[in-house]
Amino acid sequence: MKKFSLLLCSFWIFLSAIVAQTNQKVTYPNPPNAFRSSGLFVRATSDGGYILTGNVIGGNTNNTSELTRLLKVDANLQVQWDQVYFGNPATGGGLTQTVSAALPLSDGGYALAARNDSTLNEFLRLNANGDVLWGKDLIPGSRSVELLGIAPNGNYLIVAQAFNGSVTLFQVDDMGNIDLQAINVMSGTAGNFIRSFLLANGDVLIRNSAGAMRRMTANGTALWTVTPAAGIQNSVAPLPDGGFWALGNYTVNGTIAYRFDQSGNVIEQTLPGTVLPSLVPHNITIASNGALLVSGLTQTDRAFVAQLNTAHTAIEWSAQTPADAEGYLLDLNAIPTTDGWAIGASTTNNGQLGVLRVSENSGTLVNIVKGRLAKDDNENCQVDTGEPGLPQTQI
Repeated sequence: MKKFSLLLCSFWIFLSAIVAQTNQKVTYPNPPNAFRSSGLFVRATSDGGYILTGNVIGGNTNNTSELTRLLKVDANLQVQWDQVYFGNPATGGGLTQTVSAALPLSDGGYALAARNDSTLNEFLRLNANGDVLWGKDLIPGSRSVELLGIAPNGNYLIVAQAFNGSVTLFQVDDMGNIDLQAINVMSGTAGNFIRSFLLANGDVLIRNSAGAMRRMTANGTALWTVTPAAGIQNSVAPLPDGGFWALGNYTVNGTIAYRFDQSGNVIEQTLPGTVLPSLVPHNITIASNGALLVSGLTQTDRAFVAQLNTAHTAIEWSAQTPADAEGYLLDLNAIPTTDGWAIGASTTNNGQLGVLRVSENSGTLVNIVKGRLAKDDNENCQVDTGEPGLPQTQI
């Protein structure tokens, strides 16, 4: 009996029998006068729907106008409203950079922050329809502005970085008054981004461009500063005990996640190459059962989301952007859903904002493997001279 050997190509291959899901991909047309739109964040809203945060590019002859875009969708991912902020795509001439999600509020409205070179306002308070109630100018010449969440006292927590690298922590009340302005809470490097996160107990964690992490109270009082040996990416998953998981930088062995305790000590690590060999995680969060939920892109530039088991040693389930006639999704930023699965925001390869929602078991999924299928006459599992093959065969 003749055998055929599949000789794998030199790129990473991820072949694993895992639980498959029903994957729903939805893409949304770009607003008028915008030639490209990106999906950055998704957050659940109290009505069962979601608020999507992204940006749009376009509006002038060089297509360099970049503005913030919010879409409110219902539980079926149908658009309820779609608005652009900090400028108008039709007139161009503006530049915003949005590095934090719009925050759903208890009254049905939203809060939104972004670096803004178009108007004076960098922080907006919106009503339930996405209309601006008021705006606030926080820092002149900002490099980045991040909305972290709600402080223990009910104020909005915002971290802003100036172009000279200095970092300021703000507390703003719901009328737009600045209750706290803690200056130089973290050193940065001019021209390089810092990233900030709100931890479970209300503390703030800031990571600067040099790789140092500083934990501080919501009032800006420093608690500790550490510089992990492994570089940390822009994704942190807070834990109920006050610690957190953080993604390390991608290495030849894969991306490793590190668990830190409240004092900044690494007490656990996971995600070696044997768990996610062909996936490049860029985002990490905690699933409803306490397991790690990671998302990003595959090494073939397709959006993915995967949930590990509670021991962090294997994939429990994973999903990838479906292949269809529309554009496929690129890098994914996913969050857990209440039904135990996930939803994420992304950008299509043809420049539209998109969403991937995963739900329900539907069987067993084996990822596509591409290589060379060849006839193996002598059964030595090699392609010898005279043994024909079919290049780039998919199984």
